Amino acid sequence: MRYLTPDDTPDEPSHESQSAASPRPMRAVWRGRTLAESDRTREVDGYRYFPRASVHMELLHASPRTAEDLLCPHGVQFYDVGEDAARSERAAWSYEAPGAMMMPIDHWIGFWEDVDVAPAPGPSR
Repeated sequence: MRYLTPDDTPDEPSHESQSAASPRPMRAVWRGRTLAESDRTREVDGYRYFPRASVHMELLHASPRTAEDLLCPHGVQFYDVGEDAARSERAAWSYEAPGAMMMPIDHWIGFWEDVDVAPAPGPSR
């Protein structure tokens, strides 16, 4: 994962050029279990972020911060996703002290690796 910094130049991907709201509800699913669903998600640099209120936080467990995490200028906190003995390490994250570029997703949750993020199914017709 590449962290955006205040030194990013206009030639590099930036929050402004790479941020977009979802036109429809999105869902994050882990092992058949819905972790989050919202029609207010935002995409930043290819990752979809969910408002914390839409996330089943009881399934996320804060991971210890690594030396690389401490270098993130936005205060990244990774989470293991898990229930009972099943666990996916560092499959979710949040920016806990974001700079201006990441402020629109302050404390929102992103998912990757073992978590599938896709449009939520629409109502049956």
